Amino acid sequence: MILVDTNVWSEAFRSTPDPTVRKWAQHNADRLWLSTIVAGELLAGAELMPVGRKRATIEQGYAVLLDTYRDRIAPFDLDAARHFAIVLALQERAGRNPGTADTQIAATALARGMALATRNTKHFDGLGLALIDPWQEESPADT
Repeated sequence: MILVDTNVWSEAFRSTPDPTVRKWAQHNADRLWLSTIVAGELLAGAELMPVGRKRATIEQGYAVLLDTYRDRIAPFDLDAARHFAIVLALQERAGRNPGTADTQIAATALARGMALATRNTKHFDGLGLALIDPWQEESPADT
């Protein structure tokens, strides 16, 4: 199981997605999960766009994404909240502050034993997560 970060899902909705990311997503489609935190970030991003055709297309795409993955959406629940406390403490002790959303995403992945696919691997280093960078030809956790 692979929890997919916002930047990876967003790439799929670009007018010309990175071909390496597209290939990676197609190869791993049956293992990909969405988190409620990522869903919120995607929807907020669309909400912040100017009203128009591009926004409508993105919103429609996100609606399809959420429907497609409705059975593979990992909530930020009590188990994730417990991991959040640990992750937040680890990050603060290391002098890092990747933000609440990334901390919640990491905690959700840890709570479920999932790998995390993201381009922002530095936000998640040292947390005990198997990290995958879909922009790289082959990531360590991808095998």
